[in-house]
Amino acid sequence: MTAEFPVAWEEPGDLTATTGTKEVKGTADVFGESFAVTAKVRVTSGGYKDGDEALPNVPEMYINGVSSAQNSGVADTLAQLRDGKTAKTDIAWSGRGTLDFRLDTAIELKDFTLYLKDTAPVSSTMKVYSSSDNGANWTEAGCKISNRKEDGVTVRTLSPSQTVSETWFRLEFEKITTLLELKMNTRIPQFFVGEDAALSSLCVGGHTADAATLAKGWYGVSETDLNQTDVKAAGKDNASVTVLPKDGGNIIRVVLESEDHKERGVYQILLGEDNTRVDNANDDSFDYPYKDMTLSAPSWHGDEPPAKRRISSMETASPARVARIDTAIAQLMKWL
Repeated sequence: MTAEFPVAWEEPGDLTATTGTKEVKGTADVFGESFAVTAKVRVTSGGYKDGDEALPNVPEMYINGVSSAQNSGVADTLAQLRDGKTAKTDIAWSGRGTLDFRLDTAIELKDFTLYLKDTAPVSSTMKVYSSSDNGANWTEAGCKISNRKEDGVTVRTLSPSQTVSETWFRLEFEKITTLLELKMNTRIPQFFVGEDAALSSLCVGGHTADAATLAKGWYGVSETDLNQTDVKAAGKDNASVTVLPKDGGNIIRVVLESEDHKERGVYQILLGEDNTRVDNANDDSFDYPYKDMTLSAPSWHGDEPPAKRRISSMETASPARVARIDTAIAQLMKWL
């Protein structure tokens, strides 16, 4: 039978204040009876994957406060900065001051990559800003800077040290800069979600399960007086763990559910059992030795009466039939 029961969780107010695995307590109502349960909740800042380049989607750019929506020269510069041409002989914008970029939706900025005609101004003369109030006020983003050379062109990358997610961004040039191409690279947060309904650790009354025991799905413990409170279990990859009370067969069950809620499983703790018990069908340690067996095989010959078609000893058989019996026994030995 499969059943689900409601749980009233006691969620702490500071649950997401810091990262890490937190324990949340709750009470499950099972057919009118209350059971204390706990859940492990993983709080993480996640990782990142590369997103799309944002400059092709910029609807409006400003050069020193002049909008591309109102000035064709600024509009032409925006088109040139995203045309994909990065050779040192290509057309470039040259100037100083600020380039502001307005987006319709917020992006998380990974970096600005600038293709600069040599000789490029030093890195310290370029700064990145963001605005949360439509460009009224600007906050500088500290950046890690890298440079490389490509056929007489300096490729400079300005990567914010901290997460910046806004709709307005600014590049500031303190010195005259000749800019061939500009890329506004984004990143997308992503979070690993566990897919396994399994245990990462298990301790039962002072006995700790090794990796092989965790993998086989059950743990034999010699003591019989242990109960639910003697079990300490942790789920693999943030799988949820629910330890049920001991049943009448001296079995404590651990119910598991993967973090993505797609997999479920039950791990059994067998009290009064030897953990070395072998359940593997390929293990031959308990097989009966075939050399101690007495083997016989039937012989069939169409010309013989039915009563004589089965023989019980080699002595009553003709040489030809003995040969057939030997062949049958050899085949039988292979199967064993």
